[in-house]
Amino acid sequence: MVTDGVTQEEEREPARFPTTQWSLIVTVREGDPEQKREALSQICQKYWRPLYVFVRAQGSGHEDAEDSVQAFFGMLLRREDFCKPDGDTGKLRNFLMVSLKHFLINEARHRQAQRRFGGETDIQIDGLRLPPEQLYSELRTEETPESRYYREWAVGLLEHATARLAADYESQGKGALFRALTPFLQGDAERGQAYRDAAVALGMKEGAVRVAAFRLRRRQRELIKEEILATLDSPEAYEEERQFILRALATAV
Repeated sequence: MVTDGVTQEEEREPARFPTTQWSLIVTVREGDPEQKREALSQICQKYWRPLYVFVRAQGSGHEDAEDSVQAFFGMLLRREDFCKPDGDTGKLRNFLMVSLKHFLINEARHRQAQRRFGGETDIQIDGLRLPPEQLYSELRTEETPESRYYREWAVGLLEHATARLAADYESQGKGALFRALTPFLQGDAERGQAYRDAAVALGMKEGAVRVAAFRLRRRQRELIKEEILATLDSPEAYEEERQFILRALATAV
């Protein structure tokens, strides 16, 4: 698992405070139909699996969990009054989980009503193409639905940052370099010999490989920071959220 980018390593310059995912929530509430659909699609891609796992962890089967999460996103698309609740901590991960909890309570009260896809949102979710056994495993003794949700969310955040990193290198024609250096991101490499092996494979000097790996890790840290900041409504909350992610990831090993 990629965790190197969440460590407290020195960065040459801080990542900028990006447009937050809260702006997507505003668009879902206030945009035109096409803007709403695009904004909700972006939220779905990052939060569908953690929310699905949360529902499964409460005892639902695969199909019921799929239906519930799709219906939840369909509700978000339809509701014009959907907004950040008073007293929220400013963390989108909390907001969506609390909103889903309320939705599930209401859904249980109206289970006889049509549920499938909550009115057909037609939003494509990457996770729906995976078999159930790849989407969920049973809770460990010490886990709760909430802790599993946060773990899945943290892992997903790192995966999104790393996917952006890979796309960045591919766009520069450096895909082979990224693939050769990926073990240095994951901590899988025995650094001394691995640098020498990578140098031979890439036709580079070992010192150049070390510099390239350093730059790759630095860029990964910047992208992870951007991903974290995008979930907050204030950059001042970054360090607290970074520590939260470290604790959530610690339950994944």
